[in-house]
Amino acid sequence: MLRKLSYFIIFVGLVIYVSSCNEGPNKADINKAEEKRWDQFNKDAIEMAIKYNAIYGWEDKIFSYFLYSIDLEDILTPKDGCPVLIKVAFVMDIVRLNNKYNVLFDGRIHGRRVSIQLEATPDQVEALKKHRREYVAIIAQISSVHNMMYVNNEDEWSNRFIVDGRCIDLLFFSDIKTP
Repeated sequence: MLRKLSYFIIFVGLVIYVSSCNEGPNKADINKAEEKRWDQFNKDAIEMAIKYNAIYGWEDKIFSYFLYSIDLEDILTPKDGCPVLIKVAFVMDIVRLNNKYNVLFDGRIHGRRVSIQLEATPDQVEALKKHRREYVAIIAQISSVHNMMYVNNEDEWSNRFIVDGRCIDLLFFSDIKTP
């Protein structure tokens, strides 16, 4: 009886050992692969910006945490009318009103929340619905920027920029393939 129990324990130990050898990539490999995908996402987003003659890298022009709406508007609505690249936004809602679609994206600029409200085409809406709850880079023509004040959960005043415009093109994170 003891011999059968010993064989059983050895067998279970071998099964555990063999299965642990075939776990797949370790966390470091996964993190490196994910980092490569983010790098490729950023490269592809810049290529998309160049295709549309859009402004990119504008986030680097913002040095202050304290921004006025007019500061952000000067950056996002250039006098030459160029669109802008907004990287890593997240779809919060899609609304249809009078046969027009508006998409609400949630984004951040230096840690500050920004709501981006863009008019979108039916094809863009279908693509967004297909890629639910996913990071997206956007080429957008921005028409206005303003600030909304509100009281947060801690009963403190807070604010959020509201950016309005029109969606020109989208790039989804899940579509990124690394070489």
